[in-house]
Amino acid sequence: MTTCRWLGLDMSALGLVASIPEVSVHASRQLAENTKQIQLVNRRETFNTSAEPCILRKAAWIGSEIEVADVHGTIVSGRVSDGMLDSGILTLTVQSPFRRYFTEKLNHAVSAADPATAILSLIRSTGMPDDVLDIESFETASRLLTERGIICHANCLTQYNVTLIEAVNSLLDMGSLAAWMDDRLHVGYPPKPVTHVATLCQRITTRDQIGFVDTGNIADRVTRYSLGYLGDSGGSLPAEGGEKEADRTWSEQYNATSMYQFVSATAAHGAGQLRLDLDVPRRTATVRVREDGGLPIIMGSAYAIDGVSWGGAPGWLAGHTRKNGVITLSMQEVV
Repeated sequence: MTTCRWLGLDMSALGLVASIPEVSVHASRQLAENTKQIQLVNRRETFNTSAEPCILRKAAWIGSEIEVADVHGTIVSGRVSDGMLDSGILTLTVQSPFRRYFTEKLNHAVSAADPATAILSLIRSTGMPDDVLDIESFETASRLLTERGIICHANCLTQYNVTLIEAVNSLLDMGSLAAWMDDRLHVGYPPKPVTHVATLCQRITTRDQIGFVDTGNIADRVTRYSLGYLGDSGGSLPAEGGEKEADRTWSEQYNATSMYQFVSATAAHGAGQLRLDLDVPRRTATVRVREDGGLPIIMGSAYAIDGVSWGGAPGWLAGHTRKNGVITLSMQEVV
């Protein structure tokens, strides 16, 4: 059963929901703050402000909270930023709960921290509550980065006129971190190869699958790096590594002229080697399964996939969409 709670009413129970968007969650090194739309039926002039029974006439509905959910979880949650009534349909534009924080201009600096810890510090400086953050994922990423010596400064002060989402995306790239948002903000890395099936999240059997599995490859990858750091003579002596004949070079001047700085050559080399380790060739698979709750959908987890010829290698869940009773899983090979 789907619920659509808005202005103290369940629009779904009243038979007023025309359409809702699909659930879509994907891991990426760049976050994008987007909006979603919910369409409601203007039955009996419920949403016509010129009509007497309209529930919007005395309601502060712009900026109001709305949530659509079903037995599988939240579908849409956020605040209504706009609404347009046309041909008997009220189309609501819904902004995510993260938006008001992501667009905030920063005045905060972080010294000698790994990129995951720096992101968390900047986020907290805006007042974003911890209950919408996967703190454990930040702590896990922080340990990996610290072990590799990837330490940086982040100078996001007023004079730089930078928003939170701009700073987060810069630091995600700096630490080669993936991030995704559902009801919380998560960060992480692909899991390491799994040797025992028992440690996998789940096996996706051929009985679970709908139709054929689409396979492919991730071709765009970094094979060389040239990264600046504090003390590299203004960019003339960056930390360099990787293949001499490279398809693509990751080149950034994270030195004294940058808002984001690696504290040493060791930190820059650690970041470059991490990017090379992560950007190895990976095969991909798109798997469609039924939305019956039988298969746990856990982002970042490893799955054995029947019918996928990866030499026994599992896949990890890098994204999923959910609509009309079907969940489409975006899997990447664990290497």
